[in-house]
Amino acid sequence: AGQEEVDTFRPHSPDMKGSSRPRANTALQLQQKMLPKEQEQITTIHWKTPPKKSEDSIEQEEELFPRKQVKAEPTLKTAVSLLTQQLESLTPGEEQNPWQQYARFEGSHYREGVVKRVEVFPAMEERSDSVPHPIKVACVKDAKVKDVVGLVCLKYTIEERLPRLEPPAENYSLFMCEEDGTLDSDFPALDWSEPFSKYGFLQLALVRRDSSMSGATPAERVTLHLPDGTFSQVEVERADTTVGDLLEMGLHKRARNFPTSKVPLSYHLEAADVVGVALDPDSGLSTQAGSEFYIVRSNSKRVSGPREQAQGEPASFLEAPLFKSFNVQIITKVRTKVDIHLGISGERVEIDPQQQATWTVYKQKAATYDMDSIVSCEVVDKQGEDRKMFKMVYLTESGWRWTEFEGEKDTVDAVVDKVNHLLEMRQSEARKLRKEYLENKEKKKGRRLSTK
Repeated sequence: AGQEEVDTFRPHSPDMKGSSRPRANTALQLQQKMLPKEQEQITTIHWKTPPKKSEDSIEQEEELFPRKQVKAEPTLKTAVSLLTQQLESLTPGEEQNPWQQYARFEGSHYREGVVKRVEVFPAMEERSDSVPHPIKVACVKDAKVKDVVGLVCLKYTIEERLPRLEPPAENYSLFMCEEDGTLDSDFPALDWSEPFSKYGFLQLALVRRDSSMSGATPAERVTLHLPDGTFSQVEVERADTTVGDLLEMGLHKRARNFPTSKVPLSYHLEAADVVGVALDPDSGLSTQAGSEFYIVRSNSKRVSGPREQAQGEPASFLEAPLFKSFNVQIITKVRTKVDIHLGISGERVEIDPQQQATWTVYKQKAATYDMDSIVSCEVVDKQGEDRKMFKMVYLTESGWRWTEFEGEKDTVDAVVDKVNHLLEMRQSEARKLRKEYLENKEKKKGRRLSTK
């Protein structure tokens, strides 16, 4: 009950305020004494408009107080310092450095964590000795590839190397290279729009871009089917190429298949969809709609019709020597996948890459392997339910090599069956060596297991 009384008392209790204390008489008396003294120090002035002066009074004031004429003093010459005189006397050199704008990307004066260092070998430099001398560049990490190209050109010009570089920076590109400066043409140039810190290369090569690279239309890939059942692909520009030029390109690329020096044979081109009609060699390639043509020997017929893609049907033993093309992907050295045409016949295996992007990590090249050098072809892994990976082993001058491919399950099975049929049809020296190699390998493995 006591607790309830206290709780109910607090919110309803009135505020207790005491009366205010009046001011002391001493303070009032002091204020009254100081007030007259403050009023005595205040002076009130009333403003009155002065009367207008007459003309006589103005003349009298001018006579009494004449105006004094002030003589204009001559302007003093500004003193010029000796440093200013020397700077003005300097004349610009024969040529200003056109790459000076890229000096802001120089990072040699920054600490190690915020700069990227790289050695650049100028591919166009004229050297008195065979030892390459790279340009050591330290750039800030926010610089792009284009900025680094300009910085390299700036250092090249400062070091007075020859020949002289011609601006702008768009005339040059950075390529990957070996440690000794040897240009690696298998890889494309670094992308200008990318940050330079994205790339982890320690050595690069500065290469002058071909004038045809800038602003040129991309070449079109044309497939040429040869009389022996194989095919080849060439890159041409339709506007500047004739049918005769295309025929010459195909004959030159596969000259070993056309013994024109021993037997005087003539060839002509036929469109893929029109059989037996030779194309006019003087007509422009732009007048032809297709991208596949057949090189046919005169007074002969085609070996086969238009190329058919593999439908996943297993190759029979009798059809194995016939040429057939498969759409698969090759796994490159840097583990990227490139779409290719894998052409297989009884004599060779051809790897022909399809159209690739302008810039890619690895540029796949066309390759041809003699069937006698191939020793095995087998499935090595499954990539999900619909795709498989297979490996093809072959013999080169430097030893055993292999290439991995990936494709649809049915296509891979057809490739493996076709190659294995060809391997069973005839023996070669490479397959004998491979058999001995595997037998010796198994023997060594058995010895190691027996010693344990």
